[in-house]
Amino acid sequence: RLLVALLLLGALAYGGWTWFRDSSLAAVRAVEISGTTSSEELKVRAALDAAARDMTTLHVREDALRSAVAQYSSVAGIDVRADFPHTLEIRVIEHTPVAVLVSGDREIAASGDGLVLRGVVADGELPVIKVDAPPTGERVGNVNTRTALTIAAAAPDALRRRVDRLWTGPRGMMLALVDGRSERRRRDLPRRPDSGARRGRRPRPSTRADPRSDRYSDPCPCFRDQPSTVG
Repeated sequence: RLLVALLLLGALAYGGWTWFRDSSLAAVRAVEISGTTSSEELKVRAALDAAARDMTTLHVREDALRSAVAQYSSVAGIDVRADFPHTLEIRVIEHTPVAVLVSGDREIAASGDGLVLRGVVADGELPVIKVDAPPTGERVGNVNTRTALTIAAAAPDALRRRVDRLWTGPRGMMLALVDGRSERRRRDLPRRPDSGARRGRRPRPSTRADPRSDRYSDPCPCFRDQPSTVG
């Protein structure tokens, strides 16, 4: 009889906990989201907020939160912290675009590990990497393009913003730097809905431009070579 009583008490306790865990007493009413800074920010925030408000602070379903933002390429992951009784804190970890892949009139942001960030509008000061055709998969497959992305990712942010473009030349991988004294003009470009364009970009030099002009630094003679397509 004692065993039966203990089992009954345990079942009642579990049932009471389950009810309380999913009750309105612990419902998520405030969602604090941080870490999202990309052009997808508003959509990411809306998706996380909607998913979180269907939970309680005692029963957080992180898989549901990840599924809610799985379609957004800027999101690398999330960290979640519940603050009982009604607050859920979500920190978004983002993929950082380090360069823009350009094929014709299409511009697509990419991360340092070769992830194609479709839908992300990249900063206008990121370096350009010309490609023969836009990547068809989730990641860049061309070896030269991957190398150029690795170089762009390894550069400090201040230096990366001075890199105008990267390309494969007769002496290997090359890059052109924008002179820090030059004035950077920007202009808005029309964007295709299926790819990430850039929020204003500085003008690109003509391949016939004098590399000794005051707009572009030329620390190495190899920068005078004609740029060739990377991938």
